[in-house]
Amino acid sequence: MTSATKPIVINLSDAFCALVIEGNGIKVEFNGGDIIVHSGAVRYASNARLADQASSAALKVGDKVREGPNSGLIYGGLASDRQHHLLVEREDARDDKDERLILTFEEAVAQARSKDMEVPGRDDLNLLHRRADAIGGFDRSHNGWYWSASEVNDVIAWIQRFSDGCQDFHIKQDCNYLRRVRRCLVI
Repeated sequence: MTSATKPIVINLSDAFCALVIEGNGIKVEFNGGDIIVHSGAVRYASNARLADQASSAALKVGDKVREGPNSGLIYGGLASDRQHHLLVEREDARDDKDERLILTFEEAVAQARSKDMEVPGRDDLNLLHRRADAIGGFDRSHNGWYWSASEVNDVIAWIQRFSDGCQDFHIKQDCNYLRRVRRCLVI
């Protein structure tokens, strides 16, 4: 933030309905207790009730979020940046026949965006691995490799195997699993 830029501070009350602020490629929506920040193709959704539950230790890693825009997702704890809550789908991306999808990197990114979610970064993917028992549903076999959004270059991106936590880089045209996530601002 430059010295000429001043943050907008808004006091939200119970009577508050909705407000949308747009500028510099960022759109911020306030809707009751929900805050949604759109920046490029990524959507950060923060639910005030979720933040209250998480900060009061009402939500533990592996708990299902029961209300708000993130209802049905699994609470994955704080993200690696410690500024976001990490919400995770309860199972890997599936096709119409409910079979686990094996995707190229570009397909994984498109698949996540189509659900208004994202591919986890390398550090967040490692957190998911460390919390895999609580979150559940990961392929823990020797072939259970998952894409991260962290790219080495135009041809290679990072992946992680969930049987042992090994991280490696892989050609984007090869196929791996996807676990979609949503990052919610800690407020």
